[in-house]
Amino acid sequence: MRCPRWGRAARGWPAADLGTWAGHRLIDTLLGCAMALASMYLLWPTDKPDDAAVE
Repeated sequence: MRCPRWGRAARGWPAADLGTWAGHRLIDTLLGCAMALASMYLLWPTDKPDDAAVE
């Protein structure tokens, strides 16, 4: 049974070309991963060694 165009949109399926939609999802995922790694690197606390403790 085929869904009408509004039925696909109502269910969240891509109404346009599936390849384009998948490409956009891949780019969104890669950008999200890059942002997460960058924020972890920038916001992670760094431990600086104490000169007195290192003898």
